[in-house]
Amino acid sequence: MRRLIVAVMFIIALNCGSAVAADTVAERWAAAWNSHDAAKVVALFAENGVYEDVPFGSTNRGKTALRQYAETYFAAVPDMTTTITGSAIANGRGYVEWVFSGTDVGLYKTNKKFPVRGVSIIAVKNGKITSDRDYYDVAALMKQVGVAPQ
Repeated sequence: MRRLIVAVMFIIALNCGSAVAADTVAERWAAAWNSHDAAKVVALFAENGVYEDVPFGSTNRGKTALRQYAETYFAAVPDMTTTITGSAIANGRGYVEWVFSGTDVGLYKTNKKFPVRGVSIIAVKNGKITSDRDYYDVAALMKQVGVAPQ
């Protein structure tokens, strides 16, 4: 009986967005992006989930659009790595702070390496991401790859 109660409390914590859920969601989020597998990224999201890359003005709604976006990004930065630097979720809303790095093969086609810090504002329901809005300094990225003045 005690194991059942602990299991139910864990499921409730995941669905309510407790600190445990923040770590779990953030870890799954980074692992999916680091896998370079669009299907793993799509699996994180609810059926009508939305992923918005604010600096690039890209909004992707639903699994087909999310898959296409992830595939495009994997092609543009084939060695991309995402490292989590912080995360928190409460009541189904929160953030994942990260460093994204890789080689610019398709963003600006410079073949130069870069790291950029950013944050994803996310909403989670029933263990799935319903929305993810990414914010980062695209000007800093452009300077690092040489398409904007220092």
